[in-house]
Amino acid sequence: MLAVALEGIDNILECGEKHFLDADGVNKFSLIMETDGCIDDLENLQTHQNHEIYEQAVKIIEKYFGEEEDDPLIQALNAANYDNNNSGMNVGDSNPGNDPTTISGGLF
Repeated sequence: MLAVALEGIDNILECGEKHFLDADGVNKFSLIMETDGCIDDLENLQTHQNHEIYEQAVKIIEKYFGEEEDDPLIQALNAANYDNNNSGMNVGDSNPGNDPTTISGGLF
């Protein structure tokens, strides 16, 4: 049932892209979803146990709300995450034998 609802949301947003743009060329339906907090709900579905639900949520976010990555705050958070991942703090560094059963890589 949730998969059908997500498909409906995708169809509504696609219709908005084609037929319901405001004066600035912004999809009116995506704007409504943003102001009503629906993006948070979609982001929460990215942790859903059903992989199909996860994929549909990601698809909708990337397709209709992906421009948020131009936001300076998002860029700063992504840069901080990159810095943390490449800080040289690898758990596997204390593993001289390169045992494949140990975890290596950044904290995130």
